[in-house]
Amino acid sequence: MKTESVKNGKEKELTPREVLFLKAYFSGMSETDSFLHVRPETPRLSAGAQGCKMLKAIKAKMNWGELMDAAGLGDARLLQELTRHLKMKKVTFWQGQEIEGDFEDATVQLKATEILADLLGKRKHALELLGPGGEPLSIKYEIVKPEEEEDGKETS
Repeated sequence: MKTESVKNGKEKELTPREVLFLKAYFSGMSETDSFLHVRPETPRLSAGAQGCKMLKAIKAKMNWGELMDAAGLGDARLLQELTRHLKMKKVTFWQGQEIEGDFEDATVQLKATEILADLLGKRKHALELLGPGGEPLSIKYEIVKPEEEEDGKETS
């Protein structure tokens, strides 16, 4: 694999170990396990740090978006998975018996819809309360100490 480095304009090539690391990483292994796949003699405690360091070095050499696309994990895959999840069906059971039919899995579909809305920038995270005239409402909080009865017990 060769690519153009953004930092210095020189063409940089991944080492064979980095290529093996990326294959393991994109197959679903963690940074630690990916590094142990490449260097099995490494103690597990240091493999996590070494894996993180190797991934950082790879990212410095290559454009991460291009790497993700090359591994089949780019925008096209994201769209494909979101589309699949938006149409997700589930098996339904009633009294221990499977019910035949296609039942939509609303939980999975809702989460996929939320992710899609986030990606498109359509989801609002802030809540603004407006009064009847369109002016912002202000909310005041007052913390009141409970009153104590004469015998020392609190009343509510």
